[in-house]
Amino acid sequence: MTLELKGVSRSVTGRVHIHPTDLTLQNGTMNVLLGPTLAGKTSLMRLMAGLDQPTTGRIHWAGRDVTGMKVQDRKVAMVYQQFINYPGMTVYENIASPLRLMGKGREEIDRAVRETAEMLRLTPMLTRKPLELSGGQQQRCALARALVKGAGLVLLDEPLANLDYKLREELRIEIPRIFEASGAIFVYATTEPEEALLLGGNTATLWEGRVTQFGPTPSVYRLPADAQTARVFSDPPMNFVPCRKEAQRLTFGDEAHAPAQGASVGLADGLYMAGFRANHITLNRHNGEVVEFRCTVGGTEITGSETFVHLTHGTDRWVGLVHGVHPMQAGTQTSVFVEMSQITLSNLAHSYLPNPKGEGDFALKEMDHVWQDGGAYALLGASGCGKTTLLNIISGLVRPSQGRVLFGDRDVTDAATTERNIAQVFQFPVVYDTMTVRDNLAFPLRNRGMDPAYIAKRVGQIARMIGMEDILNRKARGLTADAKQKISLGRGMVREDVNAILFDEPLTVIDPHMKWELRTQLKSLHREFGHTMIYVTHDQTEALTFADKVVVMHEGRVVQMGTPEELFETPEHTFVGYFIGSPGMNLLEAEIHGAEARLQGVTVPLDARYAPVVGRAQIGVRPEYVQISDQGLPVTIRRVEDVGRHRIVRAEFGGQSLSAILPEGMTLPATDARVSFARAKINVYANDWRVQPMGA
Repeated sequence: MTLELKGVSRSVTGRVHIHPTDLTLQNGTMNVLLGPTLAGKTSLMRLMAGLDQPTTGRIHWAGRDVTGMKVQDRKVAMVYQQFINYPGMTVYENIASPLRLMGKGREEIDRAVRETAEMLRLTPMLTRKPLELSGGQQQRCALARALVKGAGLVLLDEPLANLDYKLREELRIEIPRIFEASGAIFVYATTEPEEALLLGGNTATLWEGRVTQFGPTPSVYRLPADAQTARVFSDPPMNFVPCRKEAQRLTFGDEAHAPAQGASVGLADGLYMAGFRANHITLNRHNGEVVEFRCTVGGTEITGSETFVHLTHGTDRWVGLVHGVHPMQAGTQTSVFVEMSQITLSNLAHSYLPNPKGEGDFALKEMDHVWQDGGAYALLGASGCGKTTLLNIISGLVRPSQGRVLFGDRDVTDAATTERNIAQVFQFPVVYDTMTVRDNLAFPLRNRGMDPAYIAKRVGQIARMIGMEDILNRKARGLTADAKQKISLGRGMVREDVNAILFDEPLTVIDPHMKWELRTQLKSLHREFGHTMIYVTHDQTEALTFADKVVVMHEGRVVQMGTPEELFETPEHTFVGYFIGSPGMNLLEAEIHGAEARLQGVTVPLDARYAPVVGRAQIGVRPEYVQISDQGLPVTIRRVEDVGRHRIVRAEFGGQSLSAILPEGMTLPATDARVSFARAKINVYANDWRVQPMGA
């Protein structure tokens, strides 16, 4: 069954209470009406119930026009802010009263009362009277009386507002369970953003009688459509600052700058309003991308474990919410930092042994890294280097032996995978064989009580992306391995509200042509929705074509994080030089003397001066920057490989292998030749780590 409001408005004595509204609520969904007092929440509920008639528009219930129908003729139940029970009746009699008014038989009443009481955990209290119950129990009694008649639409108008904090907390946990058991459409009005987030489902934000946005609750919170929605769905209030985008640079106000990243990369140049929540403000600069603002402190409010800091920035008033106790004098000038949301790995290490004795026992060596919100990352390395272990720690499947994992400023080290709001796609297909392709793709959305119309639309989008529109109604059983993996990919990407999507070598079983298509689609999805994506692979082509930044791992250690260009031009470790590129970087033993490298008596000029190198010294140069010439190192050509677009010369210098990439058509000596290097492209290494030139 579906409740549809089509162009519905409501005016009283010339004053507009509800502006023309289109809203569709599907059966079995939780729908929150969120807005401040007098935003129109109760007015909209009364129109849904039939307590008021719309000035314009029509209301359809299960395909039937019920616009003029009386409330008693609709299958509607309503629970008010102030719970209403009959004090002289027992709980049993209170719950039974609507059924008796409907003329139901004794056996039917008894069965319905006991089933409803069990659902709301009221069975031990059936013989007691409401005044003998706690406030939370009385509200559950009122809710039971509303649900017992099998209403298809249950309206709850701020039902927890008059309860104390602990009772509200108790019922906030119970209401989603009650909703799932009832199968009805629930509409829940509240002024509290936190309540909307806890209830889940869908949220409609209201402001001055207008629905400003409607959609899955996490999506509305994370991606508010406009500033007004952001203001409604924020407590403490959302902070705003003017922002200008020019090329790939953002300027906030007049003085703060940051590189464009995530969703902002695709914005056209121009003026915008940037918004950030109170908990994104910190008083100290941390690792990762931050924007610094100079502000004046207006005062602080300490709640125990947290401090609200009131700030003035120019003419704007902001509120920051920081952890810990931070008393600050009003009028103080201070710097505050706004974090670009991120995943932080702090002092992280992991061993699969119960009592590791030394570094060699750790699958992951100690690391500190920051992954920016909205970034596309690839974890690249040989098999067994620790990529999957690191991914499973981020997802919550593995708890690290030491260190912390933070999402923004929230410590999720001990949080379950379900609490991290992530999606993960594994190397081999994980599908439900007895379900259709459509049901497999829809499963994560249905599991979160999403609107069926939204589910159908989203499943259609993903099916088009993975090329499975024609087989949506086929069972997954019997499909090929690559078709099943496409289902896994689609199911991982179907949710728009996730904090991150993790891919563990997801294209292993996909044919080469489809790999190119899916990588292109993943990049497109990333640009459109701005999800943080982390992609594990041992295939450098996948890593370099997918990621904005590549994280190269070797023997349990992150040896470099950088753009594809940085990894190619300036590998920070010899393993990066070897692993990136085909063929990999040439690494030759050398002695470094200032601006020269000496290789077995041959001098090679460098582009800069270097301090004396302690330990094993090498120079590294890519095969692309090796030229056959009349001068330079004497080499012996062992073979030439023609790979179509170029030729690879395999040579030897003093017992060391050396490769060069040359264009087609170039004449080569039969065996002996000399090679030279592009001076600006030579890197110097000491004990496998890149050495910075003097003055760099």
